[in-house]
Amino acid sequence: MPHPYPYKVLSASEVRVVHALAETCCPPGQIIKTTPAGALVAERVDWFLEAAPVEGRTAFRFALLALEWSPVFRLLALSRFSRLPPEKREVQLKSWSGSRVWLWRNLLKLLMALVVPAYYADDQVSGQTGFTPPGGRPSRFLAAWKERTGS
Repeated sequence: MPHPYPYKVLSASEVRVVHALAETCCPPGQIIKTTPAGALVAERVDWFLEAAPVEGRTAFRFALLALEWSPVFRLLALSRFSRLPPEKREVQLKSWSGSRVWLWRNLLKLLMALVVPAYYADDQVSGQTGFTPPGGRPSRFLAAWKERTGS
């Protein structure tokens, strides 16, 4: 049985928001069949945030909190972002990206700047796109995962 990833920065509710965001932005399709949960997106984001400055971690966590509760505050739905169906999540993200409010657009860019590359950095996902890392070197993330979990 694989060891669960010991999150150091993200809480359980923040992990749900990261997964919901990744599922909305990077749904499995015809070419890439790996789901964001299978690509360890939240684990990679947590690993990156662990090494990020405190200000960066705080800004990212604030953006996750704002995204999670924005459907309620903007009266678009009576549910949090992570509990919305995928279609409503997509509407929510489009409203953020097309907003006149500078803060919403930039918070979405901050979230996407970590979540989308974390998805495409997975070896299975990059392999399905036809990209192979130069030299075939092992992933630093997997080495850190094995070191942290002891597997």
